[in-house]
Amino acid sequence: MFKLKEEDGKYLTDPLVLPDTINKYFCSVGNNLQKQIKSCNNVSFKSFLPKPTRDSMFCSPGNAAEIYQIINRLNNKKSSGPDNIGPRLLKEIATEIVEPLLYLCNLSISTGVVPNSLKIARVIPVFKKGTDA
Repeated sequence: MFKLKEEDGKYLTDPLVLPDTINKYFCSVGNNLQKQIKSCNNVSFKSFLPKPTRDSMFCSPGNAAEIYQIINRLNNKKSSGPDNIGPRLLKEIATEIVEPLLYLCNLSISTGVVPNSLKIARVIPVFKKGTDA
């Protein structure tokens, strides 16, 4: 059984109260940090970062064989992404899309730009039994 120790030293174990308590804590982290930080009005976040190191990392361009291999390893039973294109369809049209995909992947690596549409994820919580509640 999962227990959470509160500030008063007591343990919270109620499975109906525990998730809400944890959620409230994580929702308050940002506001609590903001109160601790001195006011920085009109200061760009970039002023707090170190100077970037140009060419600090290199990725070799990909090739068509790698793209084919990635597509073929996709699990047919997995669902499609935000684009609604499933693994089975990708495998069927692989020969037609390998070159455009290769171009886009290599362009993204060489420019350091990833399209916003590729930054979308579908997160679905899945209950897994196992705890004694």
